Amino acid sequence: MTLGAVLAAVIAKAQDRVAEGAVAGAEGVVGRAVGWLRASFRTDGRAGSALDLVERAPDSASAVERLAAVLDARARDDADFAEQLASFVQEAQRDPVAGRFVTQVTGDAQVGKIVNIGQARDVSL
Repeated sequence: MTLGAVLAAVIAKAQDRVAEGAVAGAEGVVGRAVGWLRASFRTDGRAGSALDLVERAPDSASAVERLAAVLDARARDDADFAEQLASFVQEAQRDPVAGRFVTQVTGDAQVGKIVNIGQARDVSL
């Protein structure tokens, strides 16, 4: 999974949780990442529209994939952007809220669905 895919998924999940009323806005690392992306994409309409689409439709896999592709392309072309992208992903992994949405799947793993559970009692799977 690429850094762009991870950050796009974290942004989408945070927006989805905001829409559900589960969190009070995009704060912390996600808010800073979105602000940084908006500033970075100020002159790139295609990139800005990819971010807008994820914010409007966070449950859309194609929107998240589109943003991830934009982030990865920019990271390949701009070492400073890639470094900042990596920094946001690392910070998201350590963040108590955003970190719940950063899951790394590697190798040949096949994952149908990942469920994040805040608290649970008497769970059977």
